[in-house]
Amino acid sequence: MFIILLTLCIFSSLIILYHRQKPLDSIFQEDEAEVVTAEQRGEELENEIVDFLSQLPGQFVLYKNFYIPLPQNKWTEIDVLMIHEKGIFVFESKNYTGDIYGTIHDSHWTKSFSETFDQRFYSPVRQNATHIRALTALIGSVKPIYSVIVFGRDAAVHVDPMPADNTYICKITQLVFLYDVLQALPSQISVHALQTQLDPWQLTTEETKLEHVKNIKRTYGNKAIS
Repeated sequence: MFIILLTLCIFSSLIILYHRQKPLDSIFQEDEAEVVTAEQRGEELENEIVDFLSQLPGQFVLYKNFYIPLPQNKWTEIDVLMIHEKGIFVFESKNYTGDIYGTIHDSHWTKSFSETFDQRFYSPVRQNATHIRALTALIGSVKPIYSVIVFGRDAAVHVDPMPADNTYICKITQLVFLYDVLQALPSQISVHALQTQLDPWQLTTEETKLEHVKNIKRTYGNKAIS
């Protein structure tokens, strides 16, 4: 009888331990899946931006995941770069979900999922400003240069759509505004000349990409990779 009771106690303890451990296992599994999904979602939005831009009128060239050198052997990555005869457009994509809040003056913005859960992320306006400074250092003071922050379909963006001159914030479904922007601008840029300057920098090695990711993690933490 004692052996039976002991066996039942051990069995019950194992069941309790399993159910206590299972939620932790689920959290780690979901966290790993979330990282993969974030990378995939980011890639999907970048591809969608490229597909849209490819249909615009005029002479232009597109670059995706374009790496530019920074001081101290660092690199910065432009998600999508369009060199158009009417202007240079630098795109920063954020395929986030939830409600997005922030201003041009904030160093960090917020993505909110509920009244009790939100996350902060580095201002994409400031992030793109870094890209534009690096690009200007590479090609010179070519103007006009436009900063375009693009969110995915699943985000509710509560942000001023044009917080500063030559700065636009929109969802992927609102990119059609570029037709109006291009129509209002004169042809003023030599696409071929800039392409000659930029093409050699497309030959980015995997080592450079990995170093860029490490630098972001050191500066902003793992949650900045998206």
